[in-house]
Amino acid sequence: MLKRKRSLAITAALILAALVLAGRIGLAQQGTQCKSCTDGLANNGNLVLTYDISGLGGTSEAAFTLTATLEGHARCKNQGGNCPEAANKFGPTAVGVQGVLGVHNGRAKGSVTLPLETTLDCPGNQNPIIIDATWTNIVFTVEGTVFLTDPGPISFSAGTCPA
Repeated sequence: MLKRKRSLAITAALILAALVLAGRIGLAQQGTQCKSCTDGLANNGNLVLTYDISGLGGTSEAAFTLTATLEGHARCKNQGGNCPEAANKFGPTAVGVQGVLGVHNGRAKGSVTLPLETTLDCPGNQNPIIIDATWTNIVFTVEGTVFLTDPGPISFSAGTCPA
């Protein structure tokens, strides 16, 4: 009987410790805020997310995920600098990047980039040239908390080929 009481006491203490720890984690997440989280395009069409997040606690790193849907048109450019007439559609394709943000004094500040890339496969010595692209369904998450959702669209146009 004494053994069972001791076992119950240990179990209760472990459950209580887990609840206290969960409460602390919950409070840290609730106090976390994005002072500034914005998305936009670089001159080359890359999606750039700029962030300034505070309340990340005593950690030196925070895991992040940036995802989006990308679609557009591309053409193949030959060695002579010309493009065949076909405008090839690519996407919609789910793209994303994961990584770790550096945290200093509970704050992470910087930017994350999703590169504009096409899946167009050009024959011979031709290279794919992106004509236009659209980013949609943009989501930025840090440590499981969503800080930005943007349904889009955010559009990029490089003009025609040859450029």
